[in-house]
Amino acid sequence: MGIVKKIGKVKLAISIILLIGVIIYGVMLYDAYNKISVGEVRVVDLHPTSLDLRTWEIKFRIYINNTADVSIEVTRITYKVYINGTYIGEGEKTSLIIEAHTNKYYQFSLEFDAVKLGITTLLSGKGTKEVKVKGKITIPLKPFNLFTLQQISFDYEKVTYYQ
Repeated sequence: MGIVKKIGKVKLAISIILLIGVIIYGVMLYDAYNKISVGEVRVVDLHPTSLDLRTWEIKFRIYINNTADVSIEVTRITYKVYINGTYIGEGEKTSLIIEAHTNKYYQFSLEFDAVKLGITTLLSGKGTKEVKVKGKITIPLKPFNLFTLQQISFDYEKVTYYQ
């Protein structure tokens, strides 16, 4: 009977240690979530992809800061793009790793029909264009990278200008 009690105490001790480890890891991930932010958005290129100026492509970079001590997995970044207030489209990128202590950019591109949106004159004319990118970044809370406890998301919205 003494051996059974000792085995029960060992199992309890291991369970408590594992639970404490999961809690500590969860706190670290939550802290890291609070240290992830979108720094800025930069338009890299905006050009027609067809000779009739109907189809255009915009390429832009989203800079993501991670000031945490751990790398963070991002399951999804979504984005919606507006030029001078006109919605031009949306997209997403999945499965990214944001390394610890980095300010790294991720490049996105979006093709759209300027004629359908009624903005061909605006795009082909001279002058500054206001580009707004807004979306959501989703981060999983995964203790020991074994399973997802919960998904945490936060919204971002950035405005930049392009000539």
